[in-house]
Amino acid sequence: MAEKKLFVYYYSDPDAGTKELRCHAIYTDIEFKELPWHVHTEKPSEDLSDPVWSNETGGWIEADKTSQGAVLAQQNEQIKSLIKANEDYKQQVSERNQQIDDLQNAIQESNRQNNQLGMQFNVFGTQMTQAMKTVTEAVNKLTEAQKKDGDK
Repeated sequence: MAEKKLFVYYYSDPDAGTKELRCHAIYTDIEFKELPWHVHTEKPSEDLSDPVWSNETGGWIEADKTSQGAVLAQQNEQIKSLIKANEDYKQQVSERNQQIDDLQNAIQESNRQNNQLGMQFNVFGTQMTQAMKTVTEAVNKLTEAQKKDGDK
């Protein structure tokens, strides 16, 4: 059985939004009789950090950072960053709202407990007042009784 030959082609789209889409290798065991659009047989130079195919020069060049694709990619990244920041902000607001709700619930529970304690203190105060009145009446009766006994 004959070994299959591996063919390497290079895809390039100068207007693509990311470096990976502007240039990447395609490995296949099929030889292209005609090269598809944006596909080239020449490998880009290792000196190029972001290579793209230039139809004007007929070869690989460094990608233009001001090209439409590069600008769109940068704006796309900024939009993604803003969307992420907005999602983070919404999460923080949600967490703060939950904290506020929890605090309000704790305050309501504390107020309920304070009202119960206040009612218990009122009952206790009423009982103490009644007890003091009873004691005072008893002491007054005893004092009057002692005065009457002393007057005799």
